[in-house]
Amino acid sequence: MARFKKIEELLDYQEKEKKEKLRCMYSLCLAYRQALEVLFIRKNAERFIEKLNKMLDLYCECLEESNKMEEPNNTKKSILSARKGGIFGYFALISERPQLVRIVAEEGHELNKLLAGQSFEIQNDEMQYVHEMMMAVANRDCISFNEALNNRIVSIRKFKLDYYMCVDYWSLGLIRYAEQCGMTVDRNKYIEADLDYIGL
Repeated sequence: MARFKKIEELLDYQEKEKKEKLRCMYSLCLAYRQALEVLFIRKNAERFIEKLNKMLDLYCECLEESNKMEEPNNTKKSILSARKGGIFGYFALISERPQLVRIVAEEGHELNKLLAGQSFEIQNDEMQYVHEMMMAVANRDCISFNEALNNRIVSIRKFKLDYYMCVDYWSLGLIRYAEQCGMTVDRNKYIEADLDYIGL
């Protein structure tokens, strides 16, 4: 009985260690994301790409570790929420690692549908212009892409100061992908989504 109790205590300890490790990993992932914004503003292209790739690799590790956990906790919920929202998919496009999108964004996410050549609907929500850009890429329509990008930036600039976005990773990722698809788009017209800032 005493031996079984020790085994249980050891298992509890290991489970706590796993949860703590995951929390630290995801905190570091979010710290990388904050660093990216500073590096973007400073136009430090080399370090931006370096940190971007480290963050993507770390987020993939976070997903792998969270899948091993049977019971959900706040950290696991945050990691899965980010996967549902697909933000790391846009980071993967900036980094020219589209193969990661299917890992870091949910299977049914519009990004995965775009990359797979599947149809998707434009949602009338805060991501409407992002979806319009995606639809324009799917149709290889440069004019519609630039119009949606302009509307996206105008809407961002109307955000309250507390929520203001200095860097629009959604637009950056889609601009990068659109160019890879042979489209000519407004890559450096708006400071929030200027690929020249990071030497791309």
